[in-house]
Amino acid sequence: MKLTELSIEDCIDLRHKVLWPDLPRDESRVPGDDVARHFGIVRDGTVISCLSAFCDGKDRVQIRKFATRQQLQGQGLGTQLLKEVLSKLQQEGVQSVFLDARLTAVPFYLRAGFTTEGNPFIRKGLTFIRMVKQF
Repeated sequence: MKLTELSIEDCIDLRHKVLWPDLPRDESRVPGDDVARHFGIVRDGTVISCLSAFCDGKDRVQIRKFATRQQLQGQGLGTQLLKEVLSKLQQEGVQSVFLDARLTAVPFYLRAGFTTEGNPFIRKGLTFIRMVKQF
């Protein structure tokens, strides 16, 4: 697997199909996408897993819109992508990474060394919780 930097346009269809399929495609865009860094795994010219990293200060990054094709979930692709992105961010001097995880994804992020912070909250009808990883 080779970590690839992508454009937002490379990621938007996968985000939409996996994260918010019942909403209009443009609901999968978020403010800051134009300046965020987008990473992914590309297989046979198709993005199969992606996530976006948004700077939130000098040494803090927020991960948003992490998606892996449904039929490929559970095969370690997302784990590998997250591990490589976290390693890259740490090498670049990032001190902490945070994200808002769907409750169903909390065990995945716990295995990656994140801890929960604060109380669950609801966004677009789904329950999330803030998770943080310090380097």
